[in-house]
Amino acid sequence: MSDTTESTPVSPEERPGFPAYSEDTNDLPEDRDNKIVLFRDMCDLCADDIDSIEQTRTVQNDWEAIDPAGAREFFRLRLEQNPESALHNYLFGRLVKSQKDAVFHARRTIELAPDWVYGYRLLMNIYGLCLFRLECRHDVQQQLRQELKQDAALFERVLEGTPDHGALLGYVFDYYLYTQQPKQARAVIKKARKMRQDWALENDAPMLVKANEGKLSAVRRYAAEVVHWRISQGQLSSRQRELAIMEYLVFLYRRGFAFENALNVMDEWKSSVPEDYLPGVYFDRARFLALLGRVDEAFESLREAIRLGFDNLDRAELHPCLLRLRSDPRWEQIRKKLSRNYLAGYEKRKAEALAGKMDLPAPDFELPDEFDNMVRLADLAGRIVILEFWSSGCQPCRTGIPELSEFTRHDAGKKVRVYMVNVANENRQQARKFIDIRRYKAHLLFGDDRTKKLFKLAMIPATLVLDPNGHIRFREDGVKLGIRERLNWWVDDLKKEFEGVM
Repeated sequence: MSDTTESTPVSPEERPGFPAYSEDTNDLPEDRDNKIVLFRDMCDLCADDIDSIEQTRTVQNDWEAIDPAGAREFFRLRLEQNPESALHNYLFGRLVKSQKDAVFHARRTIELAPDWVYGYRLLMNIYGLCLFRLECRHDVQQQLRQELKQDAALFERVLEGTPDHGALLGYVFDYYLYTQQPKQARAVIKKARKMRQDWALENDAPMLVKANEGKLSAVRRYAAEVVHWRISQGQLSSRQRELAIMEYLVFLYRRGFAFENALNVMDEWKSSVPEDYLPGVYFDRARFLALLGRVDEAFESLREAIRLGFDNLDRAELHPCLLRLRSDPRWEQIRKKLSRNYLAGYEKRKAEALAGKMDLPAPDFELPDEFDNMVRLADLAGRIVILEFWSSGCQPCRTGIPELSEFTRHDAGKKVRVYMVNVANENRQQARKFIDIRRYKAHLLFGDDRTKKLFKLAMIPATLVLDPNGHIRFREDGVKLGIRERLNWWVDDLKKEFEGVM
């Protein structure tokens, strides 16, 4: 999007081609070529040094983003020259196109270096994304289910402490839930708590085990207690109570791999949620029907969502649970109907998004990035700044990140800075790993509880849009679908207001 063009509704067929990569979307081709040369030179220097693995991974990610074929060929040749190297099997395994091939290289890495954590990370990332998070095509999931059976001993080895790396335990926990082994999942929580792993210290973890076991009454009580607390803290209105409980139950059942129970909750509560929430309920039903392989029913639920007014085209096209439906010939008809809803509701959505405009001085913040470079409010004068407060363990945060990433990659432009501010005291490498393995585009900053107080955050996610004078002009608390569209409207509005100044 140019700096002067206002956002207008376009159908999916009219959307422009996306640039491959740049820190700013206006990078020239020679800039891209210079970056490729730089990345190649850096990899020549550090790709054979196992102690430089984190630096190599970072450069590899950046190179792959703009020249995947070139990066893949470079590391293929390195592996060809060093076939018995765990390091080179690992680095090439990160770039191969096939998940099955990636599993092969991860296993080979572990075979060559059984105590080196990176082979396990590669293997468990693949299973984590494709099977535990369901972010791969259905046919790929089927292949990996067969591969997973061969790797059961590797998950057991990590639980026993080889390698002794706490960050892997989250994958092991998901593995035991996925394979319906709740007793072992409890053992993982116990060990992870001793190692002070954030996810295990939260109350959600044991509830996921109860969801996996089918202990429905305990899960329902817990969800109701969480929602009651959020209402008491002013994070939700009492009107949202029933819907919030339903959504939280669905989250617990989804993460606990109890898909039928999630579906039953939505069917049970359809009559008790406000009418304007029904399109989203039917869309979510379609997700779980697709996961259960009930494709015809999933399409029927999508059609009902569209009939009731569902118009979130990006969510439908990006949601991993709908991958199976998107490969079906019937999807094109769904897409066309969604496009009509999207276009029909454009002006109303835009007016509602701009109605919340405000003008409040932003706190004078100073936050480190992952390399300890400080980013200060004063340094950002003259630019529009978007701050997204999040954590990797926050399920509502995860919902909006794909759209935020698309905005950052394709829409932001040179005069807009987008920062994802992690406020959960997470390990910086872990936060970056969460972003990188999903191929999101993000500039990370790191805060803590003091940051939450400074920005008066009652909950996350929260999105703040600052104008070139450092004032908060738009704010959105909680997860609301369609954030990419609203960000474009907000940015266009501020560009008009500050035309000639930026």
